[in-house]
Amino acid sequence: ALNGHACAALDLFLAMLKEVEPNEVTMLAVLSACNHGGLVEEGRRWFHRMEEFGLIAKIEHYGCMVDLLGRAGQLEEAEDLITSMPFEPNGIILSSFLSACGQYKDVERAERILKKAVVLEPENDGNYVLLRNLYAADSRWDDVGIVKNMMRKNNAKKEVGCSSIEIDSVVSEFISGDTTHPYRRNVHLVLGKLLMHMKDEEANW
Repeated sequence: ALNGHACAALDLFLAMLKEVEPNEVTMLAVLSACNHGGLVEEGRRWFHRMEEFGLIAKIEHYGCMVDLLGRAGQLEEAEDLITSMPFEPNGIILSSFLSACGQYKDVERAERILKKAVVLEPENDGNYVLLRNLYAADSRWDDVGIVKNMMRKNNAKKEVGCSSIEIDSVVSEFISGDTTHPYRRNVHLVLGKLLMHMKDEEANW
């Protein structure tokens, strides 16, 4: 499922059901397959059928469903699921839903969810940025300023971007804005060539 074969994963699951009862981990894998494949109806069906197998959905299962529904633009259903959960949603679920609100330009829902997200993770800058960008896209500059003030008040700072790669058992780490990396000149040279190549490809498109 993680490699784009959601339907094949579900076929294997159906074959497994003929001989083996699923557990919570199995059902999480099924919901993940539906999520990666954008299979909303299948996800709904298997989520609601967990009780038939004597299983109680945990926060991970709810999180997977919220993400699936959010990606599909089913924001009302996703929010209803968050509010009806038998436990408090965690920061991951709220951030996932906020991202969906940003994707589908739903400012009102983003405002509601941010209030909950700030209580759980006041220093998570990503949540503020999502709402701030929605306000900016709607030219609500006063609200943009309010969000920026909230970020300062809660000490929410943008985390520095970092990427790593392992070659021949040696791990190299690259940090955004770093001017001390020993191979920074070579890295910038290669990036410049890639940028030129992409511009040429775009011009020929």
